[in-house]
Amino acid sequence: SVIWVKDLVTNDKGDIIGFLMPFVKGEKLEILSTLKLPKNLNPVWKRFDLNLKDSMNYRLRLCFNIAVAVRQIHSSNNYVLVDLKPDNIVVQPHGIISLVDMDSVEVVEGQESIFDAPVATPEYTAPEFYRSLEYDPTARQTWDMFSMAVIFYKLLFGIHPFAGGSKTPYENCLTLE
Repeated sequence: SVIWVKDLVTNDKGDIIGFLMPFVKGEKLEILSTLKLPKNLNPVWKRFDLNLKDSMNYRLRLCFNIAVAVRQIHSSNNYVLVDLKPDNIVVQPHGIISLVDMDSVEVVEGQESIFDAPVATPEYTAPEFYRSLEYDPTARQTWDMFSMAVIFYKLLFGIHPFAGGSKTPYENCLTLE
């Protein structure tokens, strides 16, 4: 369920010029994270239609599968995903998920970050990310939990939990970021 780099690609001089990763079939989870399924989507995805009675069961199973994959990564205490979002989760119609785009993972050794994650998507990033805090980098796994909660909310309700509006004079103060 986690798509890691399998091998490095080097040139004649031994310089790393790329890497190989397994190919994963499926759709990005984003297709299921809206109120309506895309019209051009294969009918096999219809079971996830929020208007159908059993769709919530399928969606809850996806949430469970995502949580298991994230737990698998966290169990080593060496990685924090940081950029967990629906675009980085590939799902198959029968509910199998794969975490992809693992190039933004923070690598931790002991209580020290040896590789900081280079990117984070604002609408899935915990507020703590934007503060400079000094603590054990493995505690940042809670940031992944925040991202996962936002993803689960979108998957179950079809809308971002912070999407909304406000009346004057605050109408421009609310963005997903």
